[in-house]
Amino acid sequence: MIGDKIYISNLPGWSAAGLAVLSQNKNGETFNFAISEHKAPSVDYENATKLLGATSLCDVSDSLMIQGSQMAEASGVEFEIDGELFKSHPDFVELDEIAKALNISVFDLILSGGEDHIFLATGNDLPAHCIGQVREGSGIRL
Repeated sequence: MIGDKIYISNLPGWSAAGLAVLSQNKNGETFNFAISEHKAPSVDYENATKLLGATSLCDVSDSLMIQGSQMAEASGVEFEIDGELFKSHPDFVELDEIAKALNISVFDLILSGGEDHIFLATGNDLPAHCIGQVREGSGIRL
């Protein structure tokens, strides 16, 4: 619905980071979580329940951009996503450090990476991480 906020249950990009770590033959403790999320993605059920009461919801297994575009188009609205809002997520700094070590943009991982078991939702006053707003229009805009 126009005026809703856009939320995520967790920060996407970890599985894509794990794949990049393996592809570049990197090793070290810094990369262990990313590798484990690529090999066997986990669901943070506690954060997922924060999306109860959402007006729309889907998983982000294909990527945030693909799933967000599909949701927006199906609803006849525009999803305006604010990249700055990702930076306040508690896991952002660690994912950004991994992205830098891999010479990849952290936003490529977050927006285009797939296979993360997280949820994308719209609603109001949900106790989850807000990344944008639903507006009049169509598709997705960063």
